[in-house]
Amino acid sequence: MERHLRDPAWRHAAMVFRHPDGDYAITAMYSVPDEAWYLELDLVAGQRKLVTAIVPDEDPAREPTLCFNPHAGHADIPYEVMRWFMDQVDQEIRTSRAWMGLRP
Repeated sequence: MERHLRDPAWRHAAMVFRHPDGDYAITAMYSVPDEAWYLELDLVAGQRKLVTAIVPDEDPAREPTLCFNPHAGHADIPYEVMRWFMDQVDQEIRTSRAWMGLRP
C-alpha cells in the first residue's frame, strides 16, 4: 500500500471526512493499480493512520479487509468513532458491490 502513496492515481481521488468531534478523520482514496478503495481512519492531532479498510471494486472474488497500522502504537479509539468508521466502510462496500450484484 505504501508504494502507492506517491503514485499519481492517489492524488485524483483523495477525500477527507472529519468526525464531528474533530479528533479523527477518514481519508478515502482510490488505487487504480489495486482496483480498490482505501479508507483510512486517522488521528488528526498526531497525523497517525490507525486503521485502513481496503474495499476492492473490480474483482468479485476479492473480499474487503481491515489493516491495523503496526507503527501507530497503542491507540484507544472511542467506540463511537470506530462505529462511524465502520459505517463508512459498510457504505463503500455496498456501493462498490452493488453493480456486481453481490451481497454486502
